[in-house]
Order: sequence, then C-alpha cells, then structure tokens
Amino acid sequence: MSVFFAPEHAHGYHAHAYDEQVALFRAVAAKQRRRKFFEGDTHPVEALDYGSGWQGVSRVILEGVLSAREQLFLYDRFAAIKPSGTPNVHQATAKDIFSGKKQFSIISISYVICCMAPQEARTMLAELQEAQQSAQYVIVDYTLRDRTREEVLALLTSNQEMKWRRHMGEDAFAQTRMQHTPQSLVELVESAGLRARNGKAAPMDPAGLRSAIVAEAQENTPPCLIDMRETIGRETRLSLSVGEAIM
Repeated sequence: MSVFFAPEHAHGYHAHAYDEQVALFRAVAAKQRRRKFFEGDTHPVEALDYGSGWQGVSRVILEGVLSAREQLFLYDRFAAIKPSGTPNVHQATAKDIFSGKKQFSIISISYVICCMAPQEARTMLAELQEAQQSAQYVIVDYTLRDRTREEVLALLTSNQEMKWRRHMGEDAFAQTRMQHTPQSLVELVESAGLRARNGKAAPMDPAGLRSAIVAEAQENTPPCLIDMRETIGRETRLSLSVGEAIM
C-alpha cells in the first residue's frame, strides 16, 4: 500500500538525494583513482555525464568532485549544453563515446532513463557498455512505480522538479517518474549487459523515491544487442532478396 508523504517533506528528500549522490560520486572517483594507481596508469580520471542537459545535477556534482587535472565530458543528444569556462570540462561527441577510442573511467546517467521507453533505454545502455568496457557506471533515477500520480506530484516539488513539470506537463512528468521500481531498474540495467554491484539498487532518500546503481560492463555481448542485430540481419537479408537494402 502506498504511503502518503506531505509536500513539505519533498524538499528534504531532494536535498538528501543530492547529498547521497555527492557521496556516491566521491566514492566512485576515489575507487577509479586507486585502480589507476595500482595498474600503473598515469592518465587522469575522465568522467562522462551522459544526457547532461543544459546544466544537470550530475554535472554540477562532478565539477566539484573531480580535481583540476581530471577531465569531465558532457554529452546530450537532445539538449543544448551550457558552455563551461573551466579548462577541464568539455563537450563530447557520439564518436568520442561509441568509437571506443576514448575510454572513460566513470559514466554518469542521472535522471535519464525515466525519460526513455524501456527498450530505448536498454538499447542505449547496451551500446554504451559495448563501447565503454572499463567504466564504472553510476545510474540514478526515480523509482516511483508503487506511488499514485497524486503522490508523485505531491512529493516532487523541488525547484528543478517543478521546472520539469511545467516543461513536460504534469501527466507526462508523473508517468515517466512512475516507470520503475528499484528492482525493475536493476533488471533493465542488467538486461543491457551491465552488472549491478551486489545486484541491487540503493535508495537515495529516506522514502526510496530515487535509487542508484553502480555497475560495470559484462564481458559478453548483451542479449538485447544480439536480438537487435539478429533482427536487423533478418530484415536486411529479406530486403536484399527483393533488391532493397535497408541498412
């Protein structure tokens, strides 16, 4: 049964989630620095904020967590990105990410999956992990499937969330935030070929409105990419048989 939380608690949960995300990024960055040290890798940590938006929360956090020597790359297919005057903050291209030539130490996917259909999100994650095998993935998102629309709108009232409510409309905003539970988010991530640490999503606030997964790439090609390639292959062969290549 859903439990109703009064609107005045929402800002506290937002602030708590922010603090938890800061702590999470600090821990992951420290782990990747240690890994590089023990492997004798002298290159600085390079982080990618995937779906960064104009100036999203994970960008703000990472700019504070990373040192001046470490590099932050921002990428968003659909939104303009606020230019940075900081020399270690850059805009990445799809080629930087998916060619595999640049390997990031950390990939942040923060409040992105909620805005995507599950199959679209699965394909995006699968393509990312295939190109970026050495990264630690930090995935943070809403896990509000067990809440009602009215609860979601009463709970998510921070300034940033209200901006998105006005931009998307309240129905679309609520529906996207209600897509997942912590377990369904883990299942989505692992079906894309990533391995969630401890097989779990950790709550980012006392009410479990948001959850985080730290994951890494598995060695084998994820089933969803195999299925997608087999489907494309069948369609290509069928089209070629009638003289029409669809690829």
